[in-house]
Amino acid sequence: MKKKVAVFANGWGSDILRYYMGSLKENILGQNADLYLFMGHDAYGMAHNESECCIYELPVLDQFDAAVFFAPGLDFAHVNEGIVNRCKQAGIPFITVGKVLNGAISIYSDQYKGMKPLVDHMIENHHVEKILFIAGPRDHFDSNERLRATKDSCHEHGVDFSDADVLYSNWDVMSATRHIREMIEKKKKLPDVIMCANDATAFFISFVLEENGYNVPGDVLLTGFDGTMKSKTFYPSLTSVAQPFETMGQKTAECLAAVFDGKQVASKHYIPCEFVIGESCGCDVTAERDALRREICRQIPSDQARAGFRRGRLHYMENAVLKSERYATLKDSLQEYFYENDGQEGNPFFVFIDPNLGKLGECEIEELPKYTYSDHMDMLIGKYKKTHYEARSINIREQLLPELPQDGEEHMYVFLPLYVKSFVCGYMVMSDEIPYIEKNIYEDFQSSMNNILETYVKNLKLSALNDRLSDLLNKDPMTGVRNRVAYESYMLSLKDRIASGDHADTAFVMFDLNDLKKINDTYGHEKGDEYIKNGCQLICETFVHSIVFRIGGDEFFSVLWGKDYNNRDSLLESFKSSLAQIEASDKSPEEKVSIACGMVVYNSRSGESVDEALRRADDAMYADKRRIKQARGVDQA
Repeated sequence: MKKKVAVFANGWGSDILRYYMGSLKENILGQNADLYLFMGHDAYGMAHNESECCIYELPVLDQFDAAVFFAPGLDFAHVNEGIVNRCKQAGIPFITVGKVLNGAISIYSDQYKGMKPLVDHMIENHHVEKILFIAGPRDHFDSNERLRATKDSCHEHGVDFSDADVLYSNWDVMSATRHIREMIEKKKKLPDVIMCANDATAFFISFVLEENGYNVPGDVLLTGFDGTMKSKTFYPSLTSVAQPFETMGQKTAECLAAVFDGKQVASKHYIPCEFVIGESCGCDVTAERDALRREICRQIPSDQARAGFRRGRLHYMENAVLKSERYATLKDSLQEYFYENDGQEGNPFFVFIDPNLGKLGECEIEELPKYTYSDHMDMLIGKYKKTHYEARSINIREQLLPELPQDGEEHMYVFLPLYVKSFVCGYMVMSDEIPYIEKNIYEDFQSSMNNILETYVKNLKLSALNDRLSDLLNKDPMTGVRNRVAYESYMLSLKDRIASGDHADTAFVMFDLNDLKKINDTYGHEKGDEYIKNGCQLICETFVHSIVFRIGGDEFFSVLWGKDYNNRDSLLESFKSSLAQIEASDKSPEEKVSIACGMVVYNSRSGESVDEALRRADDAMYADKRRIKQARGVDQA
């Protein structure tokens, strides 16, 4: 039996996650295990997106053999606690990467020992005396370890450094850059070096300095932490600390293999970081970095071309969704597009949607469940290699994907959340293209689909409003059938179809309620209204497959097509038989309906016009009315 490993990660740190997942996927080969990556894109320093984080609650963990929690970037307390508690409840082994947790196999790097050589280098080699340290959140362990190393190095070297030299940015680059701008605007002396607790912050600080006429490293030195490929190809390349994410991925695969073999595994695995010298501190490593930059430049035309194709694919995806005005037709619109060919969404590709999405035309999002997945989802798209799955409903508590063919290969399935505000309405599953993580292609597809769904909901509401307006315009409020306005529009459309050569046999039936004036005068208009509704009900129940119009106070009209047309004579006979039974009954006056009717067959090929056929139907109805009067022997019809 193939093993299933759930991996929880935040795509916000895509540049580091790419190296970890690439290494894990490569090193898990041969273990007969599939990776299920549950990935949101919730950024620090922004309003926390509860809907985004619901993806981590999607899997039922007792259906998995192990779990991996990639902590960098996923430091939301309630999310972390939820994942850990569910792993413990499921009784499955779980591995934490970048964080030490009780009960877990922990793989981590020593942030302190990685940062200390960097600070020593800045003081000993570049003689810095004034340091500004831009930290993450106040309670972030990794950030605080990097800060502790900075404080200790300064103390050892006699460099003045206090809490006033620390800016807690909460990983919000806007907060960090705003602080630097304010220093410049107020003409405050800039520090000798700005040390950032991650590379991403350092990039933006560099931009702000350059915009304001400051050169790095000429005027201000700058450092980061993470040592990603971007930090090496950035200009100036960052002096940083490289976290060993590839080695961590390899170690994770080794631990999983040992666990699957039933072996004992140590609870803690320490992997050292590497101090990386760049140009941003003033050291000369330009030749080495230029070689990397040239390689990146060679990829730019290809990346731009693929980005253009992706934008086109996403545009057509939007059209496919938005052309469907009803949830019932959404499946057909999507399948028509995605089953025709493969794009950068890859293969396999699945889209699961909560059928409650269709209710949003009639209700508000606040009326639907918040921040949770429903048990049942509709699989609207299902592509796996050459197999195109029929749309169907699945219970996601029992399975997240349909049964897939056993091809002897190991896969990584990437699960991405779909939502409209607080309504978590589904998830996408995309193929295992590791470069998609760093190039943010998964995020592009996910965010595009979420934006499309938000617009789609607006369309549903507009369509529902149009339906209500149409009902007001075209529906008879008393009986619920179509009214005179709808009748005239329908007949005009029918004439246009015939004029364009669309010929089909049909039948017209005119109805007129007898005795309505007598009922109104004798029993009142409320009873008269009941009389009209009872007559309409009998017509609709007999000609159940046909359109019925109320074209006057006591007049109705129906057009018979298809099954009703083929059975027209027997239906008319049944209708008259029902009227006879009612006539002979002891029903109340408003229930004892009497209806004159006339039916004619219309064949547009005969040369007869629609209006001429309607006059024949009218004549036939009046002939029936005369027959009813004669049968009663009194002039009361």
